[in-house]
Amino acid sequence: MMTVAYAAILFLANVLGSLAGFGAGLLSLPFLTQMFDAKMIIIATSITCLLNIYIAVIWRQYIHWKHLGIMVLYMCIGLPFGIAFLKFMPVPVIKFMLGLLMIGVGIYGLAKLHWEQAASVRFGKLLLRVFLLAGGIAQGAVSGGGSFVILYAQQEISDKHTFRATLAMMWTMVNIVGIVQYGVAGMLSAECFHYALIGAPAVFAGICLGGMLSRKVSQRTFLYVVNILLIGAGIISCVGQAAA
Repeated sequence: MMTVAYAAILFLANVLGSLAGFGAGLLSLPFLTQMFDAKMIIIATSITCLLNIYIAVIWRQYIHWKHLGIMVLYMCIGLPFGIAFLKFMPVPVIKFMLGLLMIGVGIYGLAKLHWEQAASVRFGKLLLRVFLLAGGIAQGAVSGGGSFVILYAQQEISDKHTFRATLAMMWTMVNIVGIVQYGVAGMLSAECFHYALIGAPAVFAGICLGGMLSRKVSQRTFLYVVNILLIGAGIISCVGQAAA
């Protein structure tokens, strides 16, 4: 039963993540960390994230290589710090921080849909790179870097196909580096690979379905769904940890 729930969560999260170009880890981890050891499942999720290479290959002609290089560079600088946090930070703190991150990103996303002032906010190049560094730290610590990366990508990449393809390649490259660093830190285990292998079919199916739906669902509709789910998942993570 636990395996079915695990696969279902990964599938739904990756359908939405594939639609939006980000968020699969953010959506799935608040639920998965209630079911499994948080550190193990964060690493397993990073491994399954390598399947984003499918989107990158299919849409490779849309990849914006300059922005890809910038995102990968700054994310990889931040990764080791996040991995150090994950290694030494208590699990309850990881869960609570993940929840707060979700709620903040979800609220900001909804605000951009309703208020012109929020939608028209432009960040300077230095601040955008700070976001990417923070994204690398968050990715290494809680597999939640998408919340910061999206602040960069939404401002710098306007075309929908370019957005999805570039982010898919970025996640693939960053997670390869991250997995190597998890190994160097002595955090990779057979259990991590076991759950990554179990979850891989659900992740791949979700990515494929999300790609098909992206041609039919309006940008505004799926942004509503993703941001509402982000807030809900964040609340579950925070409340669940507070009650523990």
